[in-house]
Amino acid sequence: MKKSTILFIMVMMPVLFGSKYTPAPGKETSLVLKITSGDPKETLVFEGSYFLGGDASIFKTVKLQTPFQVERTTDVVVALVHKLSGKAELKIELLTRDGESLSPNLTGTGNVMALTTNLRENPHTHTIQIVD
Repeated sequence: MKKSTILFIMVMMPVLFGSKYTPAPGKETSLVLKITSGDPKETLVFEGSYFLGGDASIFKTVKLQTPFQVERTTDVVVALVHKLSGKAELKIELLTRDGESLSPNLTGTGNVMALTTNLRENPHTHTIQIVD
């Protein structure tokens, strides 16, 4: 098993158990996971895994290039990304969509990063770890 897969599983464990999405009546949260280059002029290649909770949860392992964005109505987002090529650092953001506007919840930069959030368990806490 790859080192990044093992780390991703360890990062996910605290937020996955009991993470079935049950929004409050009339209050759904649309979260956006966005991965870009720290230098807008440079495209970076990265690999990673992400989990988006919900009734039809998504777990994917991908090898992509920046920019990358995925959006889902959920309360659980977990991501682990690792830059494969490029000089700039990766920039990872977790945003909340309210209608047409996006509000930042957190932003981090680095070459290897893990992000976890569980809004149902702790609605005001998002964490990002720079593992470099």
